[in-house]
Amino acid sequence: MFTQEERFKFILDRLELKGRVTVNELASILNVSKETIRKDLTTLENDQKLLRTHGGATKYQKTNQELVFNKKINKCKKEKKLIAKRASKFISNNQIIFVDVGTTTYYLSEYLHDISNLTVVTSSISSCMQFNKAVEEERISGQVVMLPGITNPEQHSVKGAMTIEAIQNFKFDISFISCGSFNRYEVLDFDLDETVCSRQAMTRSNRNILLTDESKLNKECYYKISDLNEFDDVITNMNRIIETNDQLNWYCVRR
Repeated sequence: MFTQEERFKFILDRLELKGRVTVNELASILNVSKETIRKDLTTLENDQKLLRTHGGATKYQKTNQELVFNKKINKCKKEKKLIAKRASKFISNNQIIFVDVGTTTYYLSEYLHDISNLTVVTSSISSCMQFNKAVEEERISGQVVMLPGITNPEQHSVKGAMTIEAIQNFKFDISFISCGSFNRYEVLDFDLDETVCSRQAMTRSNRNILLTDESKLNKECYYKISDLNEFDDVITNMNRIIETNDQLNWYCVRR
């Protein structure tokens, strides 16, 4: 019987040799169930060791292209929900908040209860629907403002000049910002228009909170949102990576 580590090594070695593997062949060779192989492939995909395909997997190709929303939503889901849960503690009555596009900010509304007179402004269609649901269920009261703009179906969002102009009409208590990548010095994203929207929201906010998981550390992105030290708080699932800025509050959540 192969251990999990031995299965992982076999799968990656076979991918290196053949370029593609199937669930059926791996289950047969390794003498385990297809469900076990599917779980192995999912784990390896989350670690960016391979790319899942229908019925199998192919070699991982490094890319600077952003995954579509429906693909991202299930990556590091547990970590994203922990981060969102911690972030929700900053939300209180009578606030106006900006919620950025992203699959971590998407979970924010899930942890809100007994919040009154909250105004949520967002460029995320999915987050808008989630906050509307919270209002309908009477977990929060207030209003949800969906910003205007050109739709981006792949990311369930809006963007463009209309979105940026509309943001200027608000003064936020908090902006919850997501990103595609971050490092010791700066925060970046994949889409220029969405980057500009995030940056604009930050300039209109009293407090800026970055929500990011460790899978985004040092990823390749083209467009800079801001320097990391321009944020007031970082909520993530990894230890602090900046020791010099005492003004930056770093919250590490793991459970």
